[in-house]
This record gives sequence, structure tokens and C-alpha cells, in this order.
Amino acid sequence: MGRGTNLSEATKAEILRLSCEGKSGAEIGRTLGISRGTVSAFLTRYGRQNIRSCEYCGKAIKDSEAVFCPYCGKKILTDRDRLEAHLAEIRKATSEFPATQRDVIFKAIAEVSKIAKKMEGGK
Repeated sequence: MGRGTNLSEATKAEILRLSCEGKSGAEIGRTLGISRGTVSAFLTRYGRQNIRSCEYCGKAIKDSEAVFCPYCGKKILTDRDRLEAHLAEIRKATSEFPATQRDVIFKAIAEVSKIAKKMEGGK
């Protein structure tokens, strides 16, 4: 059997949680008392790209289609949700600015957004 094949479900969940927190394989291994290689093998086989974490409770979420966190029940924020929140912050921060300055800022944000979308392969 290869590395990472005899891990308990609790250990696997903890590896995912710590990985979502940005911990390195070595840090995870030291925390859980397992080798870095075992952690690396598990994460490679699992596929890091499918791991997300809840912004509220911090637990790892395996289901890429989940809308609500299976642990705390709160809505999983989408990129669109985050974008809307950031735009609201910008609107609030610039509310005292003259309208012409606000227009320049929002046009620049729109252009940056277009460029980022193109860089990600969007239209």
C-alpha cells in the first residue's frame, strides 16, 4: 500500500482543514504526527483544487457544488458575492468623493475586471 492509504477519516479531514488554512505539508505532518510525504501523497491524490473552506467556520468542504456549508449551514460565498461586497466597500469609501472622481475609480475597476477575465480565459 502507498502512503496516505491507511489514514482515518478524521485524519483526512484534519489534513484538508489544515491545508485550507494554508499550512504546509511539513507543518501538517508535525501537527498530526505523520510524515510530510504521507500528507503530500494524500493531498495529491485528493486533488487540492477541489478543496474549499468555509469562510465562517473554517472547515474544509469537499463538495465543489455545495451552496451551504455542511458543518455550520451558512451560505458559501461565491466570487460574485465577494465582488459585490468589495464594490459596496468601495462605494462607501468613495461616497464623499466628487462624482467625477467616483466615475474614474469605477471605470478603472471595470477595466481591471475585464483584463482579469481575459487573463482567466473569459470573454
